[in-house]
Amino acid sequence: LVHLISIPIDNTSVNPARSFATAIFAKGFAFEQLWVFIVFPAIGGLIGALGWQVLNGDKVSIPLGWLKGFGSGPAKRPAAKKAPARKAPAKKTRKR
Repeated sequence: LVHLISIPIDNTSVNPARSFATAIFAKGFAFEQLWVFIVFPAIGGLIGALGWQVLNGDKVSIPLGWLKGFGSGPAKRPAAKKAPARKAPAKKTRKR
């Protein structure tokens, strides 16, 4: 429906790859509107995930742990876990 109605009227771009490419090389306000192609799909994905959790009766949770410390300097990484030490193979002794 979007293709049939809006493309002939105002040359709407429905493909994000096409929108990014033309906005980068075009001069004008197109480049300033690229944020729309990043923000709204992310919001739609969150709404879809929450809707799926509600419809399935799951506990609704929003994994926003990556926002912790956003804008407060470099993120602290957890200490790396050390791999368990391997035992060295026993040396074989030859009898002469």
